[in-house]
Amino acid sequence: MDDCQNLEYGLWVSLSEKSFEDYLSNYNNENYETEYFGWLSNYLDGYEDTTKIPVTIFTRREGQRPEIIPHEYYNHPFVKDYYNGIIKLEAERRINEMLRQIK
Repeated sequence: MDDCQNLEYGLWVSLSEKSFEDYLSNYNNENYETEYFGWLSNYLDGYEDTTKIPVTIFTRREGQRPEIIPHEYYNHPFVKDYYNGIIKLEAERRINEMLRQIK
């Protein structure tokens, strides 16, 4: 199969003040699960401006990092790649570019 199953990014998002306060007040509650609306706040290599992509943030139990899902209707190459995937060669190119930048 010529695809990548697990290429992940470390993402930051912005939340409303109310959502952020709710997140903070439940941060140590290992059983708390909810979702928030937010905006992607990263610039991702290989894409035009990726800030301001609408996302849903799902908190998860037991201290796991929240899951960030871009809104499928939003017309942006990153969103299309998120839902449709990328080929293995493109994933390898992105990984190699990130590794080159940290050297």
